[in-house]
Amino acid sequence: MSSSKKNNILPALRVFFREYLDRDVADEFEMPTTGPTPTHVPTKDELQTFYGAIERPKYRTIFLMYATSGLRSAELVELTMEDINEDMRMLVPDKQSEVKKTWASFYNEEAEAALEAFKPHRDPDDE
Repeated sequence: MSSSKKNNILPALRVFFREYLDRDVADEFEMPTTGPTPTHVPTKDELQTFYGAIERPKYRTIFLMYATSGLRSAELVELTMEDINEDMRMLVPDKQSEVKKTWASFYNEEAEAALEAFKPHRDPDDE
């Protein structure tokens, strides 16, 4: 059993034994210590190197929209051309969810330039 799973179960057992069975037996269980698992965050240079290696305008646009808009990846891939207000550089995902709320987001000038560079390569049927 993982340490994090034990950390979720043991407090419940302690409450159960102490409150419902009136016993302190579960207080003897040792709580495993867990720390955060660090995530590697790419540096600005690494991101620029990666972006420079992207050859297709479509993927350059996707990269910059993802990096600048703050949208979740699922929201970004569900966008259609109708969801983009180019005059205001605004993205309005048409997504209905009871859990996560999304209204509008914006992208920067660099993403705007990438979108303009992509549009001549876009299939007319590709929304």
